[in-house]
Amino acid sequence: MTPVIGNLVYTRELTNSQGITVTDFWYEIRNPADFLSVDITTCSHGFEHSEVGFYSPEMLSGAIIKPDNIWELLEIWKERPGEFTQ
Repeated sequence: MTPVIGNLVYTRELTNSQGITVTDFWYEIRNPADFLSVDITTCSHGFEHSEVGFYSPEMLSGAIIKPDNIWELLEIWKERPGEFTQ
């Protein structure tokens, strides 16, 4: 299974407790239906997640979502596809 990568949606830099800076890049996946039955225990970072799926803002009411402003960023991206916003 191979994702079809779309536009860059979000990026951020994090510095871990050892002082190492890493960068996360989030991209649109244009074939999400191919990933509805992924076994996260077989993924490289599956241990970091308790659940994986596709959700609307209404479905996640009260949930902790990172980055905090992801819904705002996705709305901006819908209006101006491919534009990098931080």
